[in-house]
Amino acid sequence: MKERMHGHVYDPVKGSQQAKQLAEDLREQIKGLGFDRHKLIIQVTVGQKAGQAQNVASRCLWDPRTDGAVSEEYANESLYCLCQVYCLYFQ
Repeated sequence: MKERMHGHVYDPVKGSQQAKQLAEDLREQIKGLGFDRHKLIIQVTVGQKAGQAQNVASRCLWDPRTDGAVSEEYANESLYCLCQVYCLYFQ
């Protein structure tokens, strides 16, 4: 995420494409780790950094032995990017 977003300036037109491409790249990298029996849910948020605050919360019902989640954020002078990945085991 840092490599892809580093040096970018926020653009409302390109922001959705950046988020979509980043989510697709994350999905390919995670699938390469061998999580064949897991459903991946990836949410990427890209927004303009303009002195505002944003709180993001989520709730899920899952089995803590087999399911998990991870979140990562990146920010520069112009934009912020938040990536959340949920990995849910299915049979």
